[in-house]
Amino acid sequence: MSLRALLVIALALVGVNLLIFLAVILLLAARRGEAKKRERLRRDLLNFLEPLLSRSVDFFDQTFVTSMLVLGREARTRQASQVLEDLLLEYIKNGNEQTRRMARNVAYHFGFPEACADAINGLRPDSVALACRKAGVYQFSDAVPDMLKALRLPSGDVQFQVLMALSRLADARAMAAALDLLDGRLFLNQQALAEIRGQFTGELPQLGDRIDRLSLGPRVVTGS
Repeated sequence: MSLRALLVIALALVGVNLLIFLAVILLLAARRGEAKKRERLRRDLLNFLEPLLSRSVDFFDQTFVTSMLVLGREARTRQASQVLEDLLLEYIKNGNEQTRRMARNVAYHFGFPEACADAINGLRPDSVALACRKAGVYQFSDAVPDMLKALRLPSGDVQFQVLMALSRLADARAMAAALDLLDGRLFLNQQALAEIRGQFTGELPQLGDRIDRLSLGPRVVTGS
């Protein structure tokens, strides 16, 4: 191979590497920009949500309706809507009783629980598990039939999130049905089972014994 051909190849390789380098730089810059934008959205929504959730306002009160109209404009994009839902989930999980109640009212106004029910019928186990977790946090009982159907997926994450959601709902009948469906095919470890047992507040006789018997099935490590 001639020297000229070698130089051409070398220059081509340098050009390719330079393009890859520039692409990586642009990708990192775009990600940083998205992170900053998300943080701005989070800050703006927090400034609106904190005073709203601290008040005791009825779901159909005019103040609440007006606030939802303003919040709807703030969360009109898909990204803003996702940031809003993430914030509401945090308030529901970590807030006091008043804050949790108001956060649920806002979530129901925007249809977030219903969207979870739709996502539970998906095919990707990770997305189904996430939707089940949200439905449990929202205490959205309408999603129970879909969550029971989701137990057909051979996924420990789905099983864990369904059982945790039913525990948060304190639905003894649904929990009993879920345990029947999982008999002999439970993919959870002892830590995950203990977390489920600790979360359940409903009345289900011998719940612990039933879970212990189910745990004799195949397992993979999973949990929150």
